[in-house]
Amino acid sequence: MVLTRRAARDLKSIIRRLPAEVLLAMCGCASDSTLASLCSTSRTMRALATPVLYRSVSLTERTQAKRFIETVASRPGLAAHVRRLLLRRVELSGRTAQTLNRILPLMTRLEDLDLRSVAFWLEGGIGGACFGDLRTFRGLAIPPSWASLQAFLGRHGSITTLDVLGFRENESGLSAVHLPQLTEYVGTASFMSHLDDATVRGIRSLDLRALDASLGAVLLRLGPSANLRRVAGTLVDVEAAEVLETVGEHAPKIEHMVFRARKPVELPLATVAERLGALPRLRGRHENCGTTSALRGFAANHVYIDTTSPGSTCARQVYNTVVSSHLVLTPADASYR
Repeated sequence: MVLTRRAARDLKSIIRRLPAEVLLAMCGCASDSTLASLCSTSRTMRALATPVLYRSVSLTERTQAKRFIETVASRPGLAAHVRRLLLRRVELSGRTAQTLNRILPLMTRLEDLDLRSVAFWLEGGIGGACFGDLRTFRGLAIPPSWASLQAFLGRHGSITTLDVLGFRENESGLSAVHLPQLTEYVGTASFMSHLDDATVRGIRSLDLRALDASLGAVLLRLGPSANLRRVAGTLVDVEAAEVLETVGEHAPKIEHMVFRARKPVELPLATVAERLGALPRLRGRHENCGTTSALRGFAANHVYIDTTSPGSTCARQVYNTVVSSHLVLTPADASYR
């Protein structure tokens, strides 16, 4: 958005008549390009629009990420405005990654931090940054920065949502991390070995990269009186019915389940219905798959699932949502964040 001279003059006139609270609310509804234009209209609008412009930053392209990082490095005062920073699947040069590591501690008001950039972690990780308001963290656990990640998590007991991709078990003697407020975990089962028992038992939503034969051991660690209410993940070398049986054995209080699959899988409806009987808290509703009523699931005091078209694609393959509300089956690439 580019303002003409007349528009800029009219805007200044409006600014003088409106309370700052109203102007700030207006900024909250504007696009980034509009906010950038407003910053050049007057000192008042720059003071109001700049914090909103930098409040939530999503970096998805290398040039964009480099420009943002260099801008904040040259104007450190901007860092204090950032509350949400997402750097996902962006490859940075070593120099840019180091610059990001240097400016991160300046973002003292961060609440949501997503650092899923391999280059960043290859450069040594997150250093000594500490964010008192951090609630959500997503990152990578790779060897060059493993200890850095462990130390970072240990400094952030305020985290409620954790998403970490890492495939190494805690066999190096590192102290288990305690996150007393953690309620949602997304990631690999192996990284959970880096969380202490008290943290694991507090998890209410568990979303695993792979639902496989290790699920039973994971659920067993959560304990018989687990707070767990949601299980999700991608089926790997295991059938949906087997997962349901495992969940029914170890976490019968489950209310919501989501399965994903990377390839077509058979869905034995009668077996699934039987397994759901062990999960009395699951609730479901009827959903259509295309034009075919594929599956129905109801679970209150009893469960039954049937199909009006046993040969339908949706009844045989996990490619669309076929059971919804609390038991959902979807393609792996459709629901992964």
